Amino acid sequence: MTQLIALPTHNKNHIIDWIITKDCDIDTIKNTQVLKKLVSDHHLILFELDAEKPPKVKRKITSRNLKTINIEKFKSDVKTELQTIDAINIENLKDALSRILNQHAPVTSKLAERRSAPWLNDSIRQAKRERRGAEKRWLKSGLNVDRDIYNAKRQNVKTCIRKAK
Repeated sequence: MTQLIALPTHNKNHIIDWIITKDCDIDTIKNTQVLKKLVSDHHLILFELDAEKPPKVKRKITSRNLKTINIEKFKSDVKTELQTIDAINIENLKDALSRILNQHAPVTSKLAERRSAPWLNDSIRQAKRERRGAEKRWLKSGLNVDRDIYNAKRQNVKTCIRKAK
C-alpha cells in the first residue's frame, strides 16, 4: 500500500486526510494537490482518477407485441388452419400455430446496451419484481396501506443493492 499525500492536510500541519492505494494501482491516481485556501480547518485534496468505465454489454432482445393482435381475426385464422391440417401430428399443429402467430404478431428484435452490473443477482431481481407489483397495486387502488407496502418494498430493493455492492 502507498500513501499518496505528502503535504499537511490540516491547518495544524498534520496529515489527517489520506489517499492510499495498492502499489499496483499507483498509476491510476495522478496530479494530487492540497489546497489550503478554505474556511475549514481541513484542506481540500484534489486528484485525477484514471479509471475506465466497464464496457457496455450488448444483448439481443426479441419480443412480440401481443397487444396489437386482432383477436377475432386470430381466432378465425386458427379455426381455418385447424380444419385444413392433420391436427393429430403435434409437429404440424405446432408449425401451423407458430405460422399464424408470426402473421399476427411478428417477432421483433433489437440490440440493447447496458453497463455491466456484476452485483445484480437473482435476489435483487426478485425484490425489484415485488416492488413493481406493489407499485402497480398502489397506483391502481390509491390506498395508503398499498403505498406503505410499496415503500417497504422500495426500501428492501435499496438494502439488497447496498448489501450486494
